[in-house]
Amino acid sequence: MLNMNDRTKGFLALSLAAFIFSFFGYFIRLQSNGFTDSGQLFYRSLWALLIVAIIIILKKCWILYKSEFFAILVFSAASSFAVLLFTISIGLTKASNVVMMLYVGGIITAFVFGTLLFKENITKLKVFSILLAIIGLVIFAYPFNITGIALIGIITGLASGFFDATANSLRKLIKMSSKEVMLFFSFTVSIILTGLISLNNGFVNSGQTVEPVAYIA
Repeated sequence: MLNMNDRTKGFLALSLAAFIFSFFGYFIRLQSNGFTDSGQLFYRSLWALLIVAIIIILKKCWILYKSEFFAILVFSAASSFAVLLFTISIGLTKASNVVMMLYVGGIITAFVFGTLLFKENITKLKVFSILLAIIGLVIFAYPFNITGIALIGIITGLASGFFDATANSLRKLIKMSSKEVMLFFSFTVSIILTGLISLNNGFVNSGQTVEPVAYIA
């Protein structure tokens, strides 16, 4: 049986997440043909919650500590806002610009939280790496469109990175509760948030038909 250490597992998980994330913009555009921004995230979270619930039942891994409950709720809210803002941003500007702002916002926020909250040392190598990463993202996304509605897309993309990094930072504070429980609450909060928004804005765009594949994308 293959025995992998935590670093190898983390690398494989990150690689798989990056692969799946690379299709995220396409799926959002596919679903936006019929669903509203909040509507598509509602159905996506519904599917994800179902999968997580099945995993919890099969693995019997419902581990929740009361001392971490508030942190889990804040983590869940931050995760939900990150995905919702990213979804909105994709519909307003170029996908490359959205990805750039997501990571720029995330890198800066993670650097601030790491320094102030987790007391991580500020080294020349770390600062150089951050600047190099931002320069690379700028080159990747160039040329920019920062006029009109595209500017709103840039701002929401940047805000998405902030909330994403906030959620990732909170994970470090949640050490005893299981990851499955964290995901369960994250998708539950997402369903509640996007459900309430969709009750006002609608789940489906007016006058448009939702393709069957969009329900599972």
